[in-house]
Amino acid sequence: MLNTRFLNLPDRGISLHVRCAHAEGGPAFLMSHGLSSNCLTWEQVALKLHGAGCAVVTVDQRGHGRSDKPDCGYEFESISADMEAVITALKLERPVFLGQSWGGNVALHLAATRPGLLSGVGFIDGGFLSLRKSLGSDWETVKERLSPPDFRGRQVEDMREAIQSNHSDWTPTGVQHTLGNFAVADDGTVSPNLSLDNHLRILRALWEMEPADYYREVRVPVLICPAEASDDPERARHRRQQVAHAEASLERCRTVWFKDTDHDIHVHRPDRLANILLEAVSSGFWSD
Repeated sequence: MLNTRFLNLPDRGISLHVRCAHAEGGPAFLMSHGLSSNCLTWEQVALKLHGAGCAVVTVDQRGHGRSDKPDCGYEFESISADMEAVITALKLERPVFLGQSWGGNVALHLAATRPGLLSGVGFIDGGFLSLRKSLGSDWETVKERLSPPDFRGRQVEDMREAIQSNHSDWTPTGVQHTLGNFAVADDGTVSPNLSLDNHLRILRALWEMEPADYYREVRVPVLICPAEASDDPERARHRRQQVAHAEASLERCRTVWFKDTDHDIHVHRPDRLANILLEAVSSGFWSD
């Protein structure tokens, strides 16, 4: 069972919500969600890792979930500083940092800019994301294409049904955890925990980041777990190009593809992902 904590980080001027469970002697995992998501989406993976003797921490990044929501600090250097403060506050000794989607790019930045802080990294359908290469160099066009839909005012049960309908093979638990992306009012209507302004701040930072600028600075092993959907060949081709570039540039990496899997690998295939992570531990992939 994971416990809820709120970490007051005075040097960062913020309080972050985490879910964690301690374990003696095993490796530690720190897990970051994607853009406009929340830490509960990692819960199923975290429980399996903890059951195998690993310490686990999942975090609501600033602006998300139950963490503070300032109107600044969403560039990668600031998010990495937040994560370094979490590692220090929880006395984690060189954890493995897992990041999904945008969180994967956070993992890349953290590992590249803070050598010695981590023992390894996991890119969970992220870390290799280059919006400039995939969507172009005009920010206004990117913003228009990727701005989120407006869910404000929809009933929570309508949202539940919509998520389940769009992801028919997700478990009800996975759907419930994804609903944690929203605050629910007394009348049952939802609003995103991440404001539109903060969403766009993160999106702009992601668009401005070029992963290739960081790959060669990473000195720890990287497990790359990309998702591949069979119904979008063009996207699959582009994804394979991005991953191949990462593989050619990273010092040490291993890639495990998730075929016919949604972008939210950790929600869609939590057992398989946890098993792959545990195999990486048992094989010494992240060991010095």
